[in-house]
Amino acid sequence: MRAADHGNDGNDGNDGNDGNDEDLGRRRAATENWLIGQGVPHFIVDYNARRDIFTRAALPLTLIFILELLNGINVETFDWQHNLAAGVAGVAIGVGIFALINTLRGRPAFRRPDSIGAIELGVFVLVPPIVPLLFDQPRQAIVTLGANLVLLGAVYLITSYGLPAIVVWALRQAGAQLRNITNLMARSLPLLLLFTMFMFLNAEVWKVTDDIPQSFFIAVLALLVVVGSAFVLLRMPTELADLGAFGSWDDARADAADTPVLALVGAPDDAAPGAGVVLVEPPDVADLDRRERLNVTFVLFFTQAVQILIVTTLIFVFYVVFGLFSVIPTTIEQWTGSTDLETILDLPALGGEIVLTWELVRTALFIAAVAGLQFTVAALTDESYRTTFYERITDRIRVTLAVRALYRAVVDRAATTPVAG
Repeated sequence: MRAADHGNDGNDGNDGNDGNDEDLGRRRAATENWLIGQGVPHFIVDYNARRDIFTRAALPLTLIFILELLNGINVETFDWQHNLAAGVAGVAIGVGIFALINTLRGRPAFRRPDSIGAIELGVFVLVPPIVPLLFDQPRQAIVTLGANLVLLGAVYLITSYGLPAIVVWALRQAGAQLRNITNLMARSLPLLLLFTMFMFLNAEVWKVTDDIPQSFFIAVLALLVVVGSAFVLLRMPTELADLGAFGSWDDARADAADTPVLALVGAPDDAAPGAGVVLVEPPDVADLDRRERLNVTFVLFFTQAVQILIVTTLIFVFYVVFGLFSVIPTTIEQWTGSTDLETILDLPALGGEIVLTWELVRTALFIAAVAGLQFTVAALTDESYRTTFYERITDRIRVTLAVRALYRAVVDRAATTPVAG
């Protein structure tokens, strides 16, 4: 992992300080690994795409590259001789270029690259499309080229901004919310259900959702999601400014309790020997740069999106179940004007029939999306909602920003004096 690269930071020429330097490097590496685990790898100083992103994804990219070398094979058009030739040609081209690059760089011909840079990425994008071109398949070549470009963009986004770590943390929070589902329902659902119940029992709403073409219906749902996302994103700059402000270094260290960064700077009433930094009051914390800001925005957005998704899903499920018993097929036909309902499930129960239709699903989905938008706005503006749903997220971001402030104090303003509060 990239954080381990700093294991030998320090004055290598001073043998007497080797132990302290190595210890400081380990403590710094532990902090950087913690930042990666929190989904904010861009908080790490000198985080580099060549060394830290594509190199970490070298194995899956290599496997995809090998598979794409067989793109010239076409079982529907070619006979087995042509397919064998296409497969052999693809592997030969890939292996030959790989060996040539290694030779030009003075490495053994078949040694795996130590890092993934511009040349390796160029080979990944441009070489696989050559094979289908050789066998008169220009469309397949264009598709492969485009897919490789999209794949590299996705790898950069996912790896660079720590999306797996963000998603894992968000899912853990989802589990915590589900375990606390009684509180979730008691605090959020009553008002949301009261707000949406009149919509659900309104014939015009059923008529509108039934008349909207499928593509338009998806576009409407997407619009509601975009509007809700915009509300969240527009609040981010203010939220980050407030969360990243610390009155003193002791405040930052208190917020960063139980994190590895305290090994660098010590607890509020202690000093970390060998940290090599004087913390000058008041804290002068480096501003977030563009990538750091985008990284922490991803964290805020995804973690809050999980909470909103939980509430929206609960409302959707409620109205599907409620509609099964309260809105019978003849009522749906009357409200929608349709005599040919799209039935998903029809079961006898309780002396009658439980009929699940696409009309019910579409209406419940539309109302749940509207309720999700309302919940998003309330979670950002209403104090009771913020206390229940938003503070858990902002508390986590506050801790992360405190760790960053202390970490940057050590890395950016290294000195020879011990840390002092």
